[in-house]
Amino acid sequence: GDTITRLNRSSTSLLRFAEHQFVYIETLIQFIASLCFLFWISIPVGVVSLLFSVVVIVPVVLCDRRLIPLDAGENEVENKVGSTL
Repeated sequence: GDTITRLNRSSTSLLRFAEHQFVYIETLIQFIASLCFLFWISIPVGVVSLLFSVVVIVPVVLCDRRLIPLDAGENEVENKVGSTL
């Protein structure tokens, strides 16, 4: 039961990631291209944009670091519940 639940969750997660991987790549390329264009137009504008990007990205990454262990704990509980059903 527990192994089957883990396998099902893993295969579903891998499928979702593979299906939506292009979105992550496209977003990253658009972000880098936008910053390059802003630097090309005006270096001060590019620097301000880069600083604001860092100000936005750092809290998101820090929040994700706190959420990942919570998600792992939730998955463990769900595995135990799924194995008993």
